[in-house]
Amino acid sequence: MSFEEKGAYMELLMMQFNRGHMSLQMIGQTVGKLWDTIQDKFLQDEKGFWYNKRLEDEQNKRKAFTESRRNNKLGKNQYSKPTKKAGHLASDMENVNVNEKEDAYTANKGVSFSKNGDNDFSKAAELYKHVKKVSSAKTEWDNLSPEEKDQAMDHIPQIRKIFEEENRIRYLWDFHTYLYEKMFTQDIKTFKNGNTNSKKSTSSKIRKLGQGLIDKERELTGTK
Repeated sequence: MSFEEKGAYMELLMMQFNRGHMSLQMIGQTVGKLWDTIQDKFLQDEKGFWYNKRLEDEQNKRKAFTESRRNNKLGKNQYSKPTKKAGHLASDMENVNVNEKEDAYTANKGVSFSKNGDNDFSKAAELYKHVKKVSSAKTEWDNLSPEEKDQAMDHIPQIRKIFEEENRIRYLWDFHTYLYEKMFTQDIKTFKNGNTNSKKSTSSKIRKLGQGLIDKERELTGTK
C-alpha cells in the first residue's frame, strides 16, 4: 500500500468511525480516484453504502465492553435477576419503538420522557428521538455540566437536520452514545457530507485502530 493509498484508507476509516456507512459521493469527495485502489477493503450494505467490516466489528466490541463495564459499576451482569424498578429504569422499553421508515430505534411520537422526572432530559430526548436505552442516556445526561446540557440542546436539532437532509438518519447514533462521546462538543461542520474533521482524541483513536488493521492485514498476507 502506497503512502497515498494508506492516507486515503485512514481518511475513510475516520469518516466511517464518525458517521457510519458511507455513500460513493462522500467517498469521492474525500479520496477521489484513490478509491479504485482501496475499494476491495470495504463492503457494501443493503442500502448501497460502503463500510470496513473489521472496523465495524472493533466498534461493536468497544461498545459491548463499555456497556459491560457500566453494568458492572451499577451492579448488573449476566447473572443478575431481572427486576421491575420504578421510575425511568422501568420505562425503557415503554419509551422506544422501531420506526420502520428510519429503520432505527426512535422515541414514540406519543410517548413523553417526563416519567424520568427531569424536564431538561425529557426535552433533549424528545428532540433527539434516536433513543434505544433511556436509562443509560439519562445517566450520561446527569453526568453533564449545565453548560454541556445547554450545548447539547443547541446541537441536537442541527445534527438531526444534517442526517435527515442527507437521508442518513438511520445511522444517527443512539442518544446514549451521542452523550457518552460528547459529540455535541464537535463543530457541526464535522458531520456534513465530505467533512471528516473530528476531535483530536477521536482522530487519535481511529488512527491507532486503522494502523492496527493495516498491520494485521500485512501479517495475514505476508506483505510489507
